[in-house]
Amino acid sequence: MSNPLLFREYELSVKNRETSIAIKGARVSFEITKSLVAKENTAYISIYNIGKETRELISRDYSKLMLKAGYAGNHLSQLIFGDITSSYVTTTQANSITRLQVVEGNRRLRERIITINLDNNPTLRDILEEVSSETKYPLKVVGLDQSLVFDKSYSDQGPTDIILHHIAMRFPFKWSLQNGTILIVGQKVITGTAGFVLNSETGLLLNPNSIKLYENRINTDIIEKDKKNILALLQPNLAVNDIIEVDSQDIKGNYRVTKIKHTGDTMANEWYSNIEID
Repeated sequence: MSNPLLFREYELSVKNRETSIAIKGARVSFEITKSLVAKENTAYISIYNIGKETRELISRDYSKLMLKAGYAGNHLSQLIFGDITSSYVTTTQANSITRLQVVEGNRRLRERIITINLDNNPTLRDILEEVSSETKYPLKVVGLDQSLVFDKSYSDQGPTDIILHHIAMRFPFKWSLQNGTILIVGQKVITGTAGFVLNSETGLLLNPNSIKLYENRINTDIIEKDKKNILALLQPNLAVNDIIEVDSQDIKGNYRVTKIKHTGDTMANEWYSNIEID
């Protein structure tokens, strides 16, 4: 029986307002971080030896890139779809490499100005629904009491990321944009049924490592948290805040995914997901 995680596949496309191009057969490498914390979400893509027409499309304003990845015979999952925020070309004797930075929702979150004006003691739910209405992004809120009241009124104006930062200072939560949805995660302990078992048969590599993280909460309280890192073959179906079951020699049980770093190269060894859990 063949290993279902053996043969790599990807789909890559670039588009803007006028046209789109599917890039096939080219060597592609990537380093993509998905996190509960918005500022940590970054994607770096390198594409080898593409034509002039594709390079010109990449360099145009409002160009976007979508990368899906996975394994032969399986549905490919989206790793990143976002705005191309920078691009440059490096040349060696053998290759011309187009290197890109891609940020999901960069223009909608950071450039579009929205206005919120709510009276009569609005709740956190009222405020977040107004953000969703203004941005047209759906919300997913977990571990957070949305009935909390903002005294008297709430008014703010600015880019969406700054407004969300302001709200998070008043009602402590973490937020990020995950595949077209604003994910908001509060401080309550999150539990649930695991939707996926990660073990040696599904791609788990080596043994998980425990690390210490120190989190600064509202600039005063330093909170020490235990995190664990898992190295696995690329897990494109996993998402931040998923509950997974880990079945390894040292760690067994259900955990929440707090960060994923996907690294891959279609013509080298890398095809991994480094998964942080708590």
